[in-house]
Amino acid sequence: MANTQAIDGVLVDGQLTVETKDVTNPTSPLQMTTFTTTAMKYSDNPLRPGFFISCFKDKGLSSERTLTLAFTTDAVPRFTGYTEAFTTKTETEPYSFDIIDYTGKIETMEITRDKRRYNVIEFEILAKRSDNNETRKLTGKGHIFITNLSMAL
Repeated sequence: MANTQAIDGVLVDGQLTVETKDVTNPTSPLQMTTFTTTAMKYSDNPLRPGFFISCFKDKGLSSERTLTLAFTTDAVPRFTGYTEAFTTKTETEPYSFDIIDYTGKIETMEITRDKRRYNVIEFEILAKRSDNNETRKLTGKGHIFITNLSMAL
């Protein structure tokens, strides 16, 4: 009898539609581009239970935006990070914002033991740069679908 080995993995699909405003000057907010995420990345950290999903718009381009959600075992899913890209003469760098306020509703639907859908009913994020006053307000909705896979080698 042959000894078969398997490799475990995750398939992630979904999209978020996000409206962004620059609210650095609260009396005159600047409407920015509304975008729909076009790529998602799954990651985990052996030192923290759970996993993270990073949702991208224009991955690798100078207009890249990233929203990160944490799915921890002790809490409901929540947004934990937001970055925009800025371009120097030689490369594109992340321009990170700290989330200072978050409200939202994310419903978890377990389809099978290995398949889950997260319906992001609504969210509102206030994010600020730690080194200056630049502030963004993000609102949106969408869904994320995750399937745990095991493939024989």
